[in-house]
Amino acid sequence: MFPVIDVSPVWQQTLPGTDFKDSKQVLESLNIAFPGEENNDMFFTIWHGVNNKNTRELTYASGGHPPALLLGDYLQLIQTLHCCGHRVM
Repeated sequence: MFPVIDVSPVWQQTLPGTDFKDSKQVLESLNIAFPGEENNDMFFTIWHGVNNKNTRELTYASGGHPPALLLGDYLQLIQTLHCCGHRVM
């Protein structure tokens, strides 16, 4: 059985004090909002990205999720988007 988590705080941008253009800050806020120790030590994975169409810059962060794939026209693989950082337990 897979648990389901309410992702509306991200979609509706309702995490207090969170800049939703800052992927790292979004993941930190979710970590505070959904502590594992208060949820039967369950966790979720997430990948959050922000695309700036003007500069063509993609900033992103990942929490326990496999690397994202950057695809080009006709779905050819351009790059695997690995994240750097620390594990948060």
